[in-house]
Amino acid sequence: MSDELVRYSEGGQEFDAFIARPGGAGPHPAVLICHAWAGRDAFAEDKARALAELGYIAFAIDLYGVGRRGHDTASNQALMMPLIQDPPTLRRRLGAAFEAVSASPGVDRTRMGSIGFCFGGPRPPTALREIG
Repeated sequence: MSDELVRYSEGGQEFDAFIARPGGAGPHPAVLICHAWAGRDAFAEDKARALAELGYIAFAIDLYGVGRRGHDTASNQALMMPLIQDPPTLRRRLGAAFEAVSASPGVDRTRMGSIGFCFGGPRPPTALREIG
């Protein structure tokens, strides 16, 4: 297994996702992991590693931007609420994450899914395709 940070952009803003890859030859199915309201953290990255151990390419996405993370209720709400109140921007950011993982080496684009925590919630792969 290997892991790294991968940069991608949307709307002139930079994002960094944590990607964990299983060993062995691909292509592998992929799972996008949407973080809780504080932003991508160790919990989401640990889920990515666990999924990679099961044979998935796991992509813990970033919806806020490089280095933007919440630390308490007020800062978490300050990060999350603008996206909740602006669904088109949220859809564009989810779509950019989907495209970034889709373009990643070794991903089987016909076998992709997603999971989420608190802020994220599950989204069927067809919904993600419709976003982009």
